[in-house]
Amino acid sequence: MVFKTMFIPGLYVHVPFCRSKCPYCAFYSIASASLIPRWLNAFKKEISHYKGHFDEFDSLYLGGGTPTFLEVSDLAGMMEQIFTHFDFARDTEITIEANPCDLTREKTKSLRDLGFNRISLGVQSFEDDELSFLGRRHTAMQSKTALMDLRNRPLNLNPNIFPATSCLLKNGRPLQDFIKRECLPP
Repeated sequence: MVFKTMFIPGLYVHVPFCRSKCPYCAFYSIASASLIPRWLNAFKKEISHYKGHFDEFDSLYLGGGTPTFLEVSDLAGMMEQIFTHFDFARDTEITIEANPCDLTREKTKSLRDLGFNRISLGVQSFEDDELSFLGRRHTAMQSKTALMDLRNRPLNLNPNIFPATSCLLKNGRPLQDFIKRECLPP
């Protein structure tokens, strides 16, 4: 059976693994890599099961958990499965969630090579005391560096390597002050 709709749906893949579990997080996740091989096998089976059930998707979003906790080779296998079994609209937005301290220049380049054109960066705050209170692993400086690398110095490649970067912040945090100090382009 093929599901027909009046709009093109997006595909969300929940990757339930994190390097550490944030105390405020209500999403299902496991702070361990031990089950990743079994999960990837189940993912492959489920993707195969749904082949042909949808016309196409207009977006792909890997969320979690923290999908960038997986090895690049695991993410490559997932992307191969997804694009083998499903069709996507032209100019599909392909997003992956990441923690600022998990992104290296090499990993960022690998994500781009895998087809990701948007990174949703889990900054939460630009204040170290708030990050500590929230149980986050990264620092404010790591967030700023990750954002600058994604927006201003993207691996010395195309300056628009990640033209769409979202930054997850809690309400009432000092992002506007950070932008006003011209540390981050609008």
